[in-house]
Order: sequence, then structure tokens, then C-alpha cells
Amino acid sequence: MRPETEVLEKFEEVRCRRLRERKKRFLCKGFRNCSFNRRMKVKDSEHGRVGFCISPLVLAKVKIPFHVCNLNEQAEDCACFECKNTEESVERDFDKVLKSPAWCGHEYPKLAMLLWMIQHVEDEEEDEEEVTRVSRFCESFLVVWKGFWNFVFFWRWW
Repeated sequence: MRPETEVLEKFEEVRCRRLRERKKRFLCKGFRNCSFNRRMKVKDSEHGRVGFCISPLVLAKVKIPFHVCNLNEQAEDCACFECKNTEESVERDFDKVLKSPAWCGHEYPKLAMLLWMIQHVEDEEEDEEEVTRVSRFCESFLVVWKGFWNFVFFWRWW
């Protein structure tokens, strides 16, 4: 197994890279990041969901009750674009993903594996005096014996 310092360095490197990628994806000027974009299910659409702009300025310009904003190019050219994410919210969401093993394993499998290795190393350090099967058996036997003894005394008392 690799030394703990090497695993920690690799974890920090991968974590920083993934956080940078996540910030780039969630802070870019795209239709999914616009606070005025509302995604709704629409039948017979290519992906099942279409983005509609609800900005009053855009709706006043187009003079119809809705404006479809379903492409990143449209969002990049939009003068009313307002990003719904901040750096702090992206970092907070990233930390939430890392705290959930299933979610982290789905989105960032390499980070999940490194986290598991770090936790495994920490557990080994804490449990240097590992419990053996014999000691666990003795503890279980004592619990059963005490229960049996209390049962016998209870019946003798009556």
C-alpha cells in the first residue's frame, strides 16, 4: 500500500482539479446557470426538457409570453444573463457531494476511492489493538450468560 502522505497529496491534487472543473461548469455563462431560465418538461422535445427565459426585459423585447433559451450561445449573447451560482455555493455543493459516499462515487469515482483509502488508513491507526474473533466470542457469551443468569434468578425469586 502507498504511504499516507502520497495518498493525501494525490487526494488534494484531484480534489482541487475537480473543484476547478466544477466551478468552471457552474459559473460559466450558459443557459443552465442563468437565474432567469426555467426548465420545463415538454412533449416531443429532443431531451424532454426545454429552458424558458422569464426575464422581464427579454420578454418585453420579444413581445410574446415566452422565450425559449435552450442553447449556451443564446445565454452568452444575452444582456440579461445573471448567474444563479456563486463560488461559495459551488464549493458548498462540492463539499456536500464529497460527504455523501454514494453521490461522490457516482460523480467522482477517483475521489471516492482516495477518500476510502484515507479513511482506511485512519481506521488502521485507531484500531491498532484489533479485536479478535475469540474476544468477540467471549463478549457475546458473557452477554448471553448474564441474560440467562438473570432469567434463572427471576424465576427462583418467584
